Amino acid sequence: ALLVGAMLLARNVTRPLSRLAATARRVERGDYVGDIGVRRRDELGDLAMAFGNMQRGIAHREKKIAHQAFHDHLTDLPNRVSLQDRLQQAMQKARHSGTTLGVLMLDIDHFKEINDTMGHAIGDRVLIELGRRLRDGVRDGDTSARFGGDEFVVLMEAAGDADALQRRALELHQALTTPLNVDALELYLGVSIGIALYPGHGDTPDELLRRADIAMYDAKQTDNRLCVYTPGRDAQHLYKLSLMHDLRRAIPNNELL
Repeated sequence: ALLVGAMLLARNVTRPLSRLAATARRVERGDYVGDIGVRRRDELGDLAMAFGNMQRGIAHREKKIAHQAFHDHLTDLPNRVSLQDRLQQAMQKARHSGTTLGVLMLDIDHFKEINDTMGHAIGDRVLIELGRRLRDGVRDGDTSARFGGDEFVVLMEAAGDADALQRRALELHQALTTPLNVDALELYLGVSIGIALYPGHGDTPDELLRRADIAMYDAKQTDNRLCVYTPGRDAQHLYKLSLMHDLRRAIPNNELL
């Protein structure tokens, strides 16, 4: 009788507790998808159900934290960290397949004036809407991301030559600059786009992003909708930045002649 009682105890208590302990160790290792395997209608069943709810809750929070780490909280587009990784992968893919990759840097014209005159709430709605239009306007396989502030980046894979990329960029520009209705206001958004190509305009993600940024500022200064990076513009751009720095120092020190 004692042997039978011990066997029943092992079956009814010890085994379920062992499974719950194994589940706790699995969750501790970061595995949140396994089945507990305890289905009863007693206190141990309630405990197993609580373990299952805890496991699903942790999994949901971990997924949310991981998403937030690589996505912009306002537009839900990939953020700068995620963009760097995707750009590196896209460059490797283009290198192996012998295709081109287009890097587009986009900036909203006069966005500061929108924030200053209409408030940051309206500015946020403009950013959210632009993010939505980017998501809808790029092709399958392309990547759109928020780079920071009012700057966005689009990676266009298998982009073809510079002319083909400019045609795709103009189509995207048209979709982005459709008048935006905010409450009773109709906003006409201006967007400047700078374009850099791989291979040709850079061998690293930082080089491509920097040169697309230079091209974007060239487009802004010349009132063009978009501009392709011109080799050699790095030196001219750095010279202008250096000159601006020198002027700021020279004026208060009476160093101008």
